[in-house]
Amino acid sequence: MGYPPLMREGAPLIGVIGGSGLYKLDNLHVIKTISASTPWGSPSSPITIAKLDTAKGPITVAFISRHGPAHNIAPSNVPARANIAALKHLGVKAIVAFSAVGSLREEVRPGDIIVPDQIIDRTKGIRPSTFFDGAMVGHAMFGEPFDKQLSDDVPRLHKERTLVVMEGPQFSTRAESNMYRSYALVCTSTDYDAWRMGEAPVTVEEVMKTLTTNASLSKHITASILEPFMRPSLPQSLYKLKYILPAYFPYDAPRWKGEHVNTEDHDDSTASEKV
Repeated sequence: MGYPPLMREGAPLIGVIGGSGLYKLDNLHVIKTISASTPWGSPSSPITIAKLDTAKGPITVAFISRHGPAHNIAPSNVPARANIAALKHLGVKAIVAFSAVGSLREEVRPGDIIVPDQIIDRTKGIRPSTFFDGAMVGHAMFGEPFDKQLSDDVPRLHKERTLVVMEGPQFSTRAESNMYRSYALVCTSTDYDAWRMGEAPVTVEEVMKTLTTNASLSKHITASILEPFMRPSLPQSLYKLKYILPAYFPYDAPRWKGEHVNTEDHDDSTASEKV
């Protein structure tokens, strides 16, 4: 059994995962919303398929809200594997993810946009982190966690920074912030975390204020970030995806049991189907 028309033609090549405050792609034309179920559970939100017209042609993107439309999924409970698997199943070849973080560098001010090139993962052993925890064992290359070619294509922002991924939803203590500050930068900066002596630690109110501003900014720059991705191939990203998920999602594979596609009424789109 093959993919439905949405999967075979006009499949989204770009996946967008929105973090806190970025729940809708207001500057894109919404085509339909898909509800999916994967072997690793359901994604954190229905997948919104949207189209953006650019000078290089239309771009179809698939959007997932990382914390859910109602922001009801804590960081530790985000179904990352289901999110990635669902996007891969739709045909996505590269992912642009927006995250709200705290800055550990004076020159990176609240509200700045950062494109990291490295990660320090402080969540190991807490969240599921691999697709190969069953009968199949695989090793994923992760020396360069972000695609350099894709990163170089985005507008001039803070580059060559390291992202510290720590367990939430609590904020850092001053001691933790200073430890991380000694070797890294913590991608949309919302605050100066807790390392600045003589100033109050970061507050929820401060973060939410910057989130509101940055959500609007992130939506505004989405088009400028996505347009450069209109290339015939994304070799490095494709190699990584094929290495990590080769057997699970061949394009001639059967559909997942119980998967269904719901098309909501957006503009001229009124169809609905269940497979």
